[in-house]
Amino acid sequence: MTIARDAPGWGAVTDLGARARRAGEQLQAEGRAVRFVRAVFVPEDGTCLCVYEAGSADDVREAARRAALPDDRITGAIVD
Repeated sequence: MTIARDAPGWGAVTDLGARARRAGEQLQAEGRAVRFVRAVFVPEDGTCLCVYEAGSADDVREAARRAALPDDRITGAIVD
């Protein structure tokens, strides 16, 4: 599903994505392997997922902290 740019929540998602991206870039500049990939918003339940590529969950937790994102549900994923 594509979120229309004028849909409720779009501004919040773009702001969240920008903060997450900046945090990843800061950590990369410090030599840590963290890259923000994308934010995925699920409007039906208001969930927003941030996808990172990182060397560890601790690196993602630090990115979330710097971006002022909740870090209570950080999980690893396997991508094909």
